[in-house]
Amino acid sequence: MENIWDWGLDIIRIFQTIQSPFLTAVVKFITNLGAGPAYIILLCIIMWTVDYTKGFRLGFVLLFSASINNAAKSYLNVPRPYTRDPSVGLSTESSSSTPSGHSQNSAAFWSHFAYLNPKLKKAFALSIAFVIPLLIGLTRIYLGVHYPTDVLMGWGIGFAVSIYAILFAPLVTPLLNRLPKIIKILTAALLVVLFNILSPEDTSMQAALFGLCLGFILLCEDKGFNAKSGTAVQKIIRAILGIAVVAALYYGLKAVFPSEDSAQYQAFRFIRYGLVGFFTSFVMPKFFILIKTAEPLQE
Repeated sequence: MENIWDWGLDIIRIFQTIQSPFLTAVVKFITNLGAGPAYIILLCIIMWTVDYTKGFRLGFVLLFSASINNAAKSYLNVPRPYTRDPSVGLSTESSSSTPSGHSQNSAAFWSHFAYLNPKLKKAFALSIAFVIPLLIGLTRIYLGVHYPTDVLMGWGIGFAVSIYAILFAPLVTPLLNRLPKIIKILTAALLVVLFNILSPEDTSMQAALFGLCLGFILLCEDKGFNAKSGTAVQKIIRAILGIAVVAALYYGLKAVFPSEDSAQYQAFRFIRYGLVGFFTSFVMPKFFILIKTAEPLQE
């Protein structure tokens, strides 16, 4: 592995030969498109104003991928490139290096996004599915936060997750739909428990996954949510108001919950991310229906 990491550092240094303050600023902007806040905003907009079920599927694929990434990083525990050579570190991260989460999650999300929107022109769909993950992955190398092998592994796992969902969702979904509500919830809980066992050091993504699934199950068992309903103004209100509430929940709870040096940190972090997922898929849609800016699927 030492030889592979040394080779990776050589590639990073080659990338950074074109380094400039302007290019670094552009690269950091692009890399942030593959970070959590960007996905939260996009998922909220899709779920609340475009198509609730498509938004859930994208959220599930993204968070399933992120949970796998947490488990892989926990198991492999590879230090970041800048820990071997501080001179390449144009940015820093708190987690391990392998595989690249930004690369993996962008591959899973954007390839699945293209699949769920078959009306897109083929060239545009291919650009979304491959060019966006490509750019995000390359930014991780330029910034010195990932080895090229981290990025390649991330792309591979991300695309595999998306393909798995494409192939098996049509088979699994009808079976799950026939199950009682409590069995659906227990199935989601069992999946999260498995991920927590694999990645006890970081339970955030699996918490968000459980919250998202729980909200989706409860809302669909009720009257559902019609994201296509409402005027353009009502949809804008839903997006702005909802994102503001979710952001306030995320950052507000972070401010009042125990900090990282507390023994209760992970438990409260699980609660915080779980609530973000639940508010996204259940609380806010129900609130939009309550204030008459949206309608349920069934009256």
